Amino acid sequence: RIIRDLKKGENSVYLSHSKLQGMSNEQRYQILNTAIENGYKVDDAFWDCYPTNEERKRAIKEYQVKQTVEAFIKQHQLLAPDGTVLVAISGGADSVALLHLLHSLGYKVSALHCNFHLRGAESDNDQLFVEKLCHELDVKIETTHFNTMSYAKNNGMSSQWHTKYYLS
Repeated sequence: RIIRDLKKGENSVYLSHSKLQGMSNEQRYQILNTAIENGYKVDDAFWDCYPTNEERKRAIKEYQVKQTVEAFIKQHQLLAPDGTVLVAISGGADSVALLHLLHSLGYKVSALHCNFHLRGAESDNDQLFVEKLCHELDVKIETTHFNTMSYAKNNGMSSQWHTKYYLS
């Protein structure tokens, strides 16, 4: 309802402290972004809804990172606002952060995960983690499997050579 009122251009939208405290950070970001996009001034009271100073600092930092990344994407015309962005995701911190960031900025994202089966159960756990994350974010995922060890053995290569050169 709050976002609807912001988009309608209501003269003023009051957000009570208790209402904001009951929301998730993602809901707060959606409200904040919608307010800014529609020309509303956001005062410092918005940030006071976070229960601790640490949470407040973290929320402000996350917001600043999002704003910086979005401005950079727009300035350099890196992504089409209405297109789909394919994120190659390993399950590591960098690719997971990228997926979260682009998704939270409102880009339509799809994910691609490659399971090279080089680390046994760890590789499978990475795949499960990525698939679960994409399911939670409602992001389409495609997983491709490579029998790297078998291919390397049959072609007289080390698995590292195969992974590095054959796939590039």
